[in-house]
Amino acid sequence: MAPPLLPLSTTPKSFPHADTLTISIGHGHGLLEAYLLEQCPTLNLLGVDVFYTCPQYLPEAQVRILGSTSALLAESTGAEAWLFVYPKDLGLLGRYVHEYGDDGAVKTIVWIGPRMDWEDVERGIPRKGWRIEEPEVTGLKEYEALKLCRKGRAV
Repeated sequence: MAPPLLPLSTTPKSFPHADTLTISIGHGHGLLEAYLLEQCPTLNLLGVDVFYTCPQYLPEAQVRILGSTSALLAESTGAEAWLFVYPKDLGLLGRYVHEYGDDGAVKTIVWIGPRMDWEDVERGIPRKGWRIEEPEVTGLKEYEALKLCRKGRAV
């Protein structure tokens, strides 16, 4: 397994555990998700990606395949945490929040990607009812950012 990308004090503790669901939207091969599961075995994690992605590191039972990059996973409404890592579509997080965020179970969204993309991504998050944090983390490049979006208080 690769060396840690993120400090355990920030990321796994940001996710709920066994009795609640975390969804990684756009998990790709699932390497980060496998790392998270290795560090936090009680994490109830589901990876979501499009049909042409080949998940190499997640068990098949923990993977959901969507037919297109614009499709959304309805199961997301029951997840307390969503993880987005380098999403290709900068509007994807906003579409999930608008479709499933206000009335759904989600309390925490973790977004990791290029710092320069965040302004476009942030436009999709309602100003009311969400607060955004940028915790200090190690392991990210200078041009990368990790943002925590938490439901409950205004941005």
